[in-house]
Amino acid sequence: MARRTTRPPRSGRIFLTLQRGEQLHCFALRPAALCAALVAAILACALLLTGSARIWHDEAALLRATESPEAERIASLQAELERVSSSHVIASQLLEQRIGELVARQAQLEAQGATLSALAGQTSTIAKSATSVPLPPPRPALPGADTAQDLPAAAPGEPAPVRLRRMEAAMGALEDGHVETITRLGSDMRSRLARIEAAIGLAGLRPALLKPPEPAAGLGGPYVPLPDHPGDGPFARTRRDIDPLMSRHAALTGLLPHLPFRAPLATDFETTSGFGARTDPFHGRSAWHTGIDMREDYGAEVRATGAGTVLSAGWNGAYGQMVEIDHGNGLSTRYAHLSQIAVREGRPIAAGAVLGKIGSTGRSTGAHLHYEVRVNDEPVDPSRFLRAGEHLASLLTTGSQPRETAQ
Repeated sequence: MARRTTRPPRSGRIFLTLQRGEQLHCFALRPAALCAALVAAILACALLLTGSARIWHDEAALLRATESPEAERIASLQAELERVSSSHVIASQLLEQRIGELVARQAQLEAQGATLSALAGQTSTIAKSATSVPLPPPRPALPGADTAQDLPAAAPGEPAPVRLRRMEAAMGALEDGHVETITRLGSDMRSRLARIEAAIGLAGLRPALLKPPEPAAGLGGPYVPLPDHPGDGPFARTRRDIDPLMSRHAALTGLLPHLPFRAPLATDFETTSGFGARTDPFHGRSAWHTGIDMREDYGAEVRATGAGTVLSAGWNGAYGQMVEIDHGNGLSTRYAHLSQIAVREGRPIAAGAVLGKIGSTGRSTGAHLHYEVRVNDEPVDPSRFLRAGEHLASLLTTGSQPRETAQ
């Protein structure tokens, strides 16, 4: 027999059983009510989460608003600190750079001072070597090489930038003084050269063709050139321009003692017969006089009119007792009719040295000096050389211009 199984009727409800201890609680829920409860729970959770998020956002915004001024102030202070530190570093670097420039500039000024001192000393030595005529000494008050004494000292508590500015101003003034001094030195050198060459020209000589004498014995030492001054500043340019002037000046003034520009007699003498055509005192006929006759007391000293070497010293026919001196550059002088001779042949002689004494030996009518100047062994007028010496002395001491020109 078929067995029929019975199923419980569908009620459409959901039974929920909860146990608490030994007690059981059974709930019957409709599906619609359960769904509504779930939706309500979800909405409640969503509202709770949304409110929490908004509260957190508001608190964060409030915290940022509270911390923002302080953070900005800290950031501003950090930026200012970095700027000040950077400016201090830059200022320190600039200060070190300026100090380095001042040290280099001071070294340059010391070199300029040394150059001026050397040039002044060289000019003074050159002037002293020209013993045939008086030469004026160089102008004084040349700056020395110790420029540190001319720089200002620091005042107590004076800031470094202020002291640097004062030192820069002092160095600028000192450098201007150096430029002025070396410019004046170059101008003086050109003027002296022009005067010397003009006076030599009065003697009928060409300065450019004259060769300076050999250096004196007893000189030497290593070659140490004057300090070099690179660049194209006024001091460096003038320094380079002075070099050839100094060389030419040294050559000419070193030559002056060897040119017969002195008078052979130290006293005032009377010229009794000039150079050139004259009436012969013995024959009464026209003749050529190869020198000039200077009358002076018997025994008066006769001096060399320029430095050189004694070519001959003794009897020479109509000249009587005669001394002849070779001055170089084809120049020679003769001193005749001497009563005594004080030098020997082959010996060097200085300008102004005593050669002998006036007499009347040889072809002579009385006590006098027959004086000759020869160029390449040809007699020339000695008066030109005497006038040149007078003009040279006048030019170098007073700065006046020659009153005559070479014939």
